Amino acid sequence: SISDGEVGHCGVNISSLRDMEILFKDIDLSKISVSMTINGPAIIVFAFYIALAIKNGIDLKTLNGTLQNDILKEYIAQKEWIYPPKESIKIITINEKENSLLLNSSSAEEKAELMDKHLKEILMKLSEKST
Repeated sequence: SISDGEVGHCGVNISSLRDMEILFKDIDLSKISVSMTINGPAIIVFAFYIALAIKNGIDLKTLNGTLQNDILKEYIAQKEWIYPPKESIKIITINEKENSLLLNSSSAEEKAELMDKHLKEILMKLSEKST
């Protein structure tokens, strides 16, 4: 097809947990390192990644990789953006209390709940601003 030459150049389209399941089918997440240089959708794709690890019974402490969550980089370097700078700062930061709770939580489920709560709060604030 016309897109054959693009395979391996630009990444993959991920829009659901099912997409992550397909992408990582038969791959043990605890034995690989994943680099997600995706900026704008970073928090959402990362949530899918964590959900997939939990669904597969993988200890979150065994996950390795990097996550680029710098929405402002796109604004400055690419002259493109999903959200204006002020809203971008809110998305890419986590307050000190939440960070402490996340680092000190005892179970993967507790960490996933905290991350889910943070994501929902961000999405709610963004939807309120768009109305």
